[in-house]
Amino acid sequence: MPADGYWEVPHTLRTGSGYAPEPFYTEKDLPEATAADPGSFPYTRGLHRDGYRGRLWTRREIAGFGEAADTNERFRYLLREGATGLNCHFDLPTHLSIDADHPLATGEVGGAGPSICILPDMRQLMEGIRADEVSMSLISSTTAALVLLPMYVMVAEEQGASLSQVRGTIQNDPLHARYCGYEASCPIDLGLRSATELMAYCRALLPNWYTNNINMYDLREHGISAAQELAFGFGLAFAYLDRALERGGSAEDIASRMAFYCSLHSDLLEEVAKLRAARQVWAQLLTSRYDVPDSSRSAQFRIGSQTAGSTIFPQQPLNNIVRIAYQALAGALAGVSSIHCCGFDEAIGLPSPTAHKLAVRTQQILAYETGVPLVNDPLGGSYYLEALTARIADDTVQILAEVDAQGGMLECVRHGWLEAELQRASLSAVRQIETGERRLVGVNWAVEDSEQTTPGGVHVFSMEINDRRIREITEFKAGRDNARVADSLRPLRAAVRQSDNAPLVPLVRNALASNASLGEIIGTIREVSGLHYDPLGVISSPFRD
Repeated sequence: MPADGYWEVPHTLRTGSGYAPEPFYTEKDLPEATAADPGSFPYTRGLHRDGYRGRLWTRREIAGFGEAADTNERFRYLLREGATGLNCHFDLPTHLSIDADHPLATGEVGGAGPSICILPDMRQLMEGIRADEVSMSLISSTTAALVLLPMYVMVAEEQGASLSQVRGTIQNDPLHARYCGYEASCPIDLGLRSATELMAYCRALLPNWYTNNINMYDLREHGISAAQELAFGFGLAFAYLDRALERGGSAEDIASRMAFYCSLHSDLLEEVAKLRAARQVWAQLLTSRYDVPDSSRSAQFRIGSQTAGSTIFPQQPLNNIVRIAYQALAGALAGVSSIHCCGFDEAIGLPSPTAHKLAVRTQQILAYETGVPLVNDPLGGSYYLEALTARIADDTVQILAEVDAQGGMLECVRHGWLEAELQRASLSAVRQIETGERRLVGVNWAVEDSEQTTPGGVHVFSMEINDRRIREITEFKAGRDNARVADSLRPLRAAVRQSDNAPLVPLVRNALASNASLGEIIGTIREVSGLHYDPLGVISSPFRD
């Protein structure tokens, strides 16, 4: 870095997605069609006319580690500090639909989330937290969701909660999870079946629960562009919507219960434009592809958001606080429904209590001190922002046309096209950092000696919890009535064999009540579906007929 920066100019003249904007914009650059007012189709300027004056965004924080009791304690801490919603992440074995006593689970149990194997685990996770008083996001995209959501609902019922008052979402996006390390537990056809089964269950019994949270965020973490994030996410949503329609119902009803999880990156104005374009394109596609009325709630693109984990680094970790704040600002300026701020130390380990508290405070300062929530779509009408919104919207539609030409996103997944696009983007993103094309303060620019400590300390994985948890599940299985477990799995096996549309959730609930585990329930479904009982191919069913 030069000693004298007086004559310094921008390092790059391109946006985060590679657009090359003009030096300035005028009214000549505005799209031909003027964006409708907030609350009006196609919702470019927001879903509600009064924006955050009606209700602030939900302040969420992702939490999860150790045993269920550890995560429960962190949940309570976050709620005391001002979080208004919870996001629960689970450990790797749970995401893989295997139990803690699986031979290959050792070293991962309770690592990146709580270990949830049996119904008593969910009771412990929600101890003292009523399901009808908090908005919960269960971050489960794999086939494990088919067990975790019924667990949550059963605990809510035990608490005496009315299901009509239980609010939240289940991620339920197995197609995307194939690209997040969980391919073994997300076979394409079984993933679609489990996803649509949960969609039908939620629509029937949980009126304030979103059936899917299409995870565009994880796809963006690979390094794809803003337009690709939208197009790929829409493609996945259409795959679920089309499969759900085969089971019955209307597109208007099904789509009204779908939500989306978007990334907030560091190019502030591009991210605002991206989210405005997302609302616009989704509304237009729902009405044109599925004949949904433009006045329908289904045409509203509901945005949950998270600051970008791929943009925070272990070097000079306090710099991440600034990055996270700007990214959260982009979400608020764009009118998202919820924001999750990363912990500044997440590139080093799971968020410490200090980092979690600061993440909540970041959102509170944004909500209470900046004045941003006072005006809906405050950047609307900006020559540059309107032009960029239109550009991203056009590019999103073009990418979707390419997807459609290949038979839709499901075929793109089956034939490896989506994987190739993600890999190409990942390689490009790494090269930009390595070559300095993308300048990152404290990482490849303004570099200093590595810090030896991190403010707030560092979360350390506990092998003691790992070992104790394995013993607990082993002893639980040894002490239960295994004949009862076997009896509870037989109807589930028969239903899976009977038809692709046979309801499974009531039978999953019965198996859980009989002390069957996550791994045993999903394993039974896998085996009858013609797959190996164990996603990792190591163990066989102890309850095979």
